[in-house]
Amino acid sequence: MRILYRIPVACLVAMLTWLLFMGFNHEDHEVQDSLRGLDAYMTNESALHRDVLSARAGLLNNYDPLDVDLFQMTAAAEDASRSALTPDERRDIGGLKRTLSRQNILTEQFKTTNALVRNSLAYFAAYSGRVAEDRFHPDLQRDVNRLSSAMLALNLNNSQSARDEVRSAIASLARSCARKVCDDDVHNLLAHARLLRDQLPVISRTIEQLIRSGGSADVTVLSQYLLKRQMRSEATATQFRIILYLVSLLLLYLLVRWGIAMHRQSAMLERQVAVEHSVSRLSTRMIGADPQTIIPSLHEALGDLADALGAEGAWFLDATDRCYGWSAAHSFTCEEIAAVRDRGAKPQFGSPGVVRILLREETGVIRRAAAVVHLGELCCISSPHSERWPGMLIFGFPEGACAWRSAQLSVLRTALDALSLSLEHASLEDERRRLEAQLEHARRMETVGAFASGIAHNFNNLLGAMSGQLEMVEETSNLSVPMRDHIQQIRLSTERGQQLIQALLSYGRRRDRAQEIVSLDELVEESRNLAMAGLDPAYQLTFEGHAGNVEVLADPVQLQQVLLNMCHNAAQSMPLGGEVHVRTGTQHLTQGLKALTGRIEPGAYATISIQDHGCGMDEQLQQKIFEPFFTTKPSGTGLGLSTARDILLEQGGALTLDSRVGVGTSMTIWLPRMLETASLPETSDAIVGGSGETILYVSPDGEQRVWGEDLLAALGYEPVGAASYQQALALLRTDQKRFDAIIVGGQDPTDELRQFSNHVRTLAPEIARILAVSRPEVQDPRLLLTAEITAVLQFPLDARELAAILSDILDDRRSEHHCIRAGRPSDLSLT
Repeated sequence: MRILYRIPVACLVAMLTWLLFMGFNHEDHEVQDSLRGLDAYMTNESALHRDVLSARAGLLNNYDPLDVDLFQMTAAAEDASRSALTPDERRDIGGLKRTLSRQNILTEQFKTTNALVRNSLAYFAAYSGRVAEDRFHPDLQRDVNRLSSAMLALNLNNSQSARDEVRSAIASLARSCARKVCDDDVHNLLAHARLLRDQLPVISRTIEQLIRSGGSADVTVLSQYLLKRQMRSEATATQFRIILYLVSLLLLYLLVRWGIAMHRQSAMLERQVAVEHSVSRLSTRMIGADPQTIIPSLHEALGDLADALGAEGAWFLDATDRCYGWSAAHSFTCEEIAAVRDRGAKPQFGSPGVVRILLREETGVIRRAAAVVHLGELCCISSPHSERWPGMLIFGFPEGACAWRSAQLSVLRTALDALSLSLEHASLEDERRRLEAQLEHARRMETVGAFASGIAHNFNNLLGAMSGQLEMVEETSNLSVPMRDHIQQIRLSTERGQQLIQALLSYGRRRDRAQEIVSLDELVEESRNLAMAGLDPAYQLTFEGHAGNVEVLADPVQLQQVLLNMCHNAAQSMPLGGEVHVRTGTQHLTQGLKALTGRIEPGAYATISIQDHGCGMDEQLQQKIFEPFFTTKPSGTGLGLSTARDILLEQGGALTLDSRVGVGTSMTIWLPRMLETASLPETSDAIVGGSGETILYVSPDGEQRVWGEDLLAALGYEPVGAASYQQALALLRTDQKRFDAIIVGGQDPTDELRQFSNHVRTLAPEIARILAVSRPEVQDPRLLLTAEITAVLQFPLDARELAAILSDILDDRRSEHHCIRAGRPSDLSLT
């Protein structure tokens, strides 16, 4: 529900709640509590008067009931005062409290006086009994009896005659005592009689005032005020209940009207629900359709949808403007469909994406089509807010036969999306199958490459052995000059074979090769010569070297592969031939630069630019050229540029692209410059031999061990062979100072090698430890450092390299500095 609908509903609910709340008599409970408090006050006041009279008559043993009555009267007055709102009510409540205060004072006065009277009466009765004995004079007894009778009458009736009679009796008894001698009892009797004469009228007046000062008048007036207020509150609540009733009747009327409208709307929605069911069935059918049978399913779905709408024709234009149609008796030409598409794409007042076209009001191609197909109206459904063009649905109706509103037809956009997605799914399924075929081909090529790599390793070992034997033969002094020339040619051929095998291994597994310091201009010039040999004479490859003596740390074979690939792609972008321009230079970036391979950080770089004047690429194509298996050439594999990008990322470089359609393309390779040229060990053609030093050669392969011992002997060293690490350790324990160096041949770095090296370091810490590995890519720098390997060579051993390393190590073996020395810079990583 929209916010504009929620506000009136919330206001209506609030109004009904307020009317319902005001319909209650909220003051009724307070007034009833006050009235009950007033009734309790009157009841307790009557109880107070009763208890006072009972105490006066001597029926109460104590005055606690009087205190209880006064406390309850006070509580009742407080209850009655809580609902006093008007000034009159508060005034009457004040009068009631003042009355209560007066009654409290009178009660206290009564309790004091009554206690004194009750005490005097007790003494009076006791003394009168004593005087009535025979020991007193008869006249005196007669006066005492008279006084007792008068006192009893005064105690029962506080009248003037009773008071006069008491005074007369007291005077008569006093005269009798004056004439005759009276004892103390008579005098005490007279004293209490005089006290009772004075106090009995006082207590009678106190009781009379207490009863006369009751709060019945104040309670009556206050009750009338409260009852009037209750009646006014009830009248107001009754008015609000009447208003609530009237509002409820109005709401009931509106609900009935709304129900009638909803009933009409539900009747209108029944047809739309039927169409929605048809759209749902279409979506389910098309999404689950087999891509091989998608077209027949699409035609069948269009027919079902046209039947549900009552249309005589249905057409679907996909994202590429291909037309799929179903018509009972009519069909459109491609030109007519295109005209209808353009007309249906124009916005129209009403539901977005739904355009109704009256054919009799149109002109041009659409008007001519209407005369042929005998249709009066077309409904075009599209998705105007979609990010991409999904196509269009077109339904044809006879003139006046389309009873659908535009809002009802908007549900057909779901059918449009389902048809578009089904065709897209079929296209993606075809693409997936094509990629699966390419992936399977790549896997087969990977298997072939792994097989070729294994064979290349074996050939590398054979060629290494041949090279070693030839080097030892060359050192023989009794060879003739022709024979020495032939042996030199054989050795050169062997070296070329080893280089070819290394190139094959590097191509099959790029990470097998390590980086080395390369002169940029020399590498590019060599690559240009190789590229020219593979290009048609119609192409020219020019080179401008502006890098000077700049050197970079890179793998020359892989970098050359990238240059050849890019030159080949640049030539293919010019089918009729042209010039490919290669230029080197240097750049110093002060701030980062965005590249295709990521961000280029600030620093000094060497650049290689390959420029052509071919067809160029748009932005969409530029985003895809580095995707694996993406190619624009029928015979391409789609792996060239993706491989080039990966190689540059491995070398720490980057790649930028500048291309414009019809102008050409320029690709620039960015490589970090070597700011300080690293010096590599200089090699000499002369082999430096040994002086009889003892070398322990460890190799589990017997043939390789014999060959290694022969090579060491030919170089002037005394070789001692060991078939295992255990045998080598046993020889060391026998004589720790016998050996000058240990060579482990044909073994890869493992934990067992590390443990062996640690044992050697413990037994003879000054012995140099040299490792000859058959596969440089398996080197683990951390393991070599922990094993403290002195030098690393490539197996099979090269005589010149082995002689140079042994000569260098044995000359300074007493130094405390141990490092890992590189054998062949092109194959081993400096750590």
